[in-house]
Amino acid sequence: MQLPELDVQLPDLDVDLLLHILRFAEALCDVLAFCNSNRVTGRALNLLKAWPSGKLSALGHQAFSAALLADRLCMINLSGNMIGPNCVTAITDTLRASTCLTSLNVSNNNIKGRGVMFGDALKANSSLKELNMTGCRLDTKDGKGLAGGLAVHASLTSLNVSFNDISGSGEPFGEALKANSSLTELVMRGCRLNAEDAKDVAIGLAGSTSLTQLDLSENQLCGLNIWGRGTYDATGIKAIGVALAVNASLTSLDVRYNNCLGDKAKVTIREAVKNKVRFDLKV
Repeated sequence: MQLPELDVQLPDLDVDLLLHILRFAEALCDVLAFCNSNRVTGRALNLLKAWPSGKLSALGHQAFSAALLADRLCMINLSGNMIGPNCVTAITDTLRASTCLTSLNVSNNNIKGRGVMFGDALKANSSLKELNMTGCRLDTKDGKGLAGGLAVHASLTSLNVSFNDISGSGEPFGEALKANSSLTELVMRGCRLNAEDAKDVAIGLAGSTSLTQLDLSENQLCGLNIWGRGTYDATGIKAIGVALAVNASLTSLDVRYNNCLGDKAKVTIREAVKNKVRFDLKV
């Protein structure tokens, strides 16, 4: 069969790279029967909802892994493809070995139980700058594993783990923030983080020298869920306020939609940033 679309625009295209592309295209023919579109443009592989069937064939896995391991791509977008275990292995193997991959988006895929794999891959990688794992059904163990990789990674600037149930992973993320010197943006929106998580993240925030944007919106930072169930505890949000007072790098904080945040807690945060010029506070 013919490929729906293959767009190659590489200024330094060489024979070896062309052969990789052609072999990849040939091996993927059976998989691409299900594709709406597939583009390889400017060293970017964008397979956004490319497989509506939700599954890659065995040949697809092999071809996909071989193409990724060719170490030529700088951006991979696999959002919303319902990728399976074999595909996750191919992705983490690529992340571990790649020296040019800078952006990886695996959001809106069910990869629960594989956060440790991504964390271990981050420990070996030195090129990635952006990682989006929004809505991947990660749990606490996944969060801890991912945080372990973040702690030692030296180039990552943006990490988005929103809408994953990673409550209880605040401590390793706090430790990662203290150890990491490259991360500028951390988005943990809707992760069911509780007051204890908030205190642990606050410790990391106080010690961070690189973080400029932190999103903790839609959590349970005061111990109450969206229905008001739980035990109210303002110690976490107050700890974040204290951390803000000593942190010199942060310029943006979002703590909206945390149920019953409380006027006193809001005052603590506002007071902490009142002398910070052009600080973007959403509370």
